[in-house]
Parts: sequence; structure tokens; C-alpha cells
Amino acid sequence: MIYLGTEFKNAAEVKEYNKQGNVNYYKTLAKLFGENPTMELNSMMCDVADTLVNVFGMTYAEIENIEIEALAA
Repeated sequence: MIYLGTEFKNAAEVKEYNKQGNVNYYKTLAKLFGENPTMELNSMMCDVADTLVNVFGMTYAEIENIEIEALAA
């Protein structure tokens, strides 16, 4: 199966690809928030965090660790 120009063997690989995309987006938002904290960025981070929890089964502790790593980089 080909999705967004990338070949995948099964649906689980597509889900992992999408999860990683959301994680990368969250990292980008966290870096931006660290430079210029705004309510808008905070709202966007909350939306992505909810997606990571409700769709991909991550915990808020895992998301917090991603945020800490992104801010330390």
C-alpha cells in the first residue's frame, strides 16, 4: 500500500508513520512555545497531545518527556 508517497506493508505501519508525524509536530510546537509562549501555541499543543493520547495511546507523561527533550535541544 502506498500512502503519501511512502510504501507501507500494513495498516500498523501507516499508523506508526502518522504517530511519528504528530510527535514531530508536537516537538516543533514545543520549541516555538519555548521561544515565544502564546495561548495559541498552547492550544495547538493541547490538541496534538489529545490526539497522541486518544488516537495513538500515548500517556501524558510520555508527551511531557517529548516536550522536555524538545526544549532541551
